[in-house]
Amino acid sequence: FIMLDMDNFKKINDTLGHKKGDELLIDFAKLLRKMTNSKFIIGRLGGDEFALFTVAENQDKDEFKNIISHQLEALKNEFMAEFKEYNETCSLSVSAGAFVSLNKDINYNELYTKADSALYQSKQMGKNTYTVV
Repeated sequence: FIMLDMDNFKKINDTLGHKKGDELLIDFAKLLRKMTNSKFIIGRLGGDEFALFTVAENQDKDEFKNIISHQLEALKNEFMAEFKEYNETCSLSVSAGAFVSLNKDINYNELYTKADSALYQSKQMGKNTYTVV
């Protein structure tokens, strides 16, 4: 379960307008779809927060955490390239927190809480980064 948040998104709405902010949300959702395979469920949680969910069967936990880290690094780099002008004008970037569990009986609230905590760690490290736990 991965939570993503666009850093400094409010600045987009405040300086470029809500229409531009809405367009950016749509473009970010398209980028998420482009950067993930069809096994990922993508959802907007609200505002500028999105979530990704996938099930990886028969994966070693550390190996899967490594895969997720590589995917988040690629996403971060693609985000910075695709939205470069917004980074330059409004310091727009993306932070993420991911929680990997082997427990098949885990519920949504626990997934959300753990991924949200990982996202908070990323924000505490200065934004534009990701944490995988």
